[in-house]
Amino acid sequence: MPNHVHLIAVPSDKNGLGGTFADAHRRYTGYINARSIATGHLWQGRFGSVVMDEAHLFHAVRYVSLNPVRAWLVSQARDWQWSSVAAHLSGRDDKLVKISPIFERYGDFAAFLDISTEDVTAFKGLRQSEKTGRPHWATNNGLKVWRD
Repeated sequence: MPNHVHLIAVPSDKNGLGGTFADAHRRYTGYINARSIATGHLWQGRFGSVVMDEAHLFHAVRYVSLNPVRAWLVSQARDWQWSSVAAHLSGRDDKLVKISPIFERYGDFAAFLDISTEDVTAFKGLRQSEKTGRPHWATNNGLKVWRD
């Protein structure tokens, strides 16, 4: 997207996402500020993240993959150059994307994207969870989330 990025990632430890994004923000801000002889922040704020269960992964992958189409930036998801859709459709990993986690769950990625009905309720729930920082579960499955 022109003004934000969506990633679906599983951190390797409790500090994985925060550390990764802090480093990326610091490096990219330094690069841009040096190039434009500027100072200060580039980003609106901290990254958003949503803890979700396996059932909502399906909707999250579709949401992220189809977002450029919904925003009228491209007519087909495969045409958005900043997306993992091309790697998933080709059936091959690229420099940034390992297709196996999605391929093993959904198989035919083209058919996965072509499902004619979008679950608007699920998409709304994902956006709400990102705003509140609360987990997104399909049901009350008894899981607890602890803060350290």
